[in-house]
Amino acid sequence: MKKSLKITLIVLGILLGIIILDTLQAKVFDNSPIIKLRETYYGGEIYYIDKGLLVNHYHCNNNEKVTTWKGTKFTCPICDENCVTDTDDKQQSNDKFSLVFYQKTSIKPKQKELIIRKNEIKGVDYNVYAFEGHVAINLNSDRSELTKNSLSLRDALLKNKITMKKILDKANEDLNKNIIKGDIYKDGGSVIYKYGNYTIIKCNTLDGNRDVYIGNKDMGINDLDL
Repeated sequence: MKKSLKITLIVLGILLGIIILDTLQAKVFDNSPIIKLRETYYGGEIYYIDKGLLVNHYHCNNNEKVTTWKGTKFTCPICDENCVTDTDDKQQSNDKFSLVFYQKTSIKPKQKELIIRKNEIKGVDYNVYAFEGHVAINLNSDRSELTKNSLSLRDALLKNKITMKKILDKANEDLNKNIIKGDIYKDGGSVIYKYGNYTIIKCNTLDGNRDVYIGNKDMGINDLDL
């Protein structure tokens, strides 16, 4: 075997060994890979993804750290610097619910309806909007249509029947389990959750927009004119 070929094979073997060891330490201990490319969201070190050759390491802003294989979908829980753990939300954690997006009257294109104003409810430091329609909720039910027991989302939130944290946590869980489709936008970390009958967009832009929009199944972030 030629000396140059032998040296090349040794170098390749060393590199392969380094990649394997780096991947193992990252996966076993939920660490960042040493060989990586970091993508930071929310405009700072609050939430970032370290993209390695074989794994991705997620460092979420609630200090959760998860290392996944390439191609595995994972989304950090929705939680900001003032993350609030809602006791009532934990008590209701096993309850079923379903959002209902509907239109009863003529809605102008790109018209948005304020559901909850920023800081109107404890722990909700962003605005919540219905986009080109209205939003109701069925508690203890998976039904996605209006019924006589449906509540407006505003009433349910004000009466503490449901919390935005629970709604967004469920959206993250559904996305991570591939129950729904979704994506993270390259605007600082906005996340879209696409259900069969409606869409949720949780803004996390570099300019500080943290608002939530709930619209029809075809809504995209470009429709919002942010």
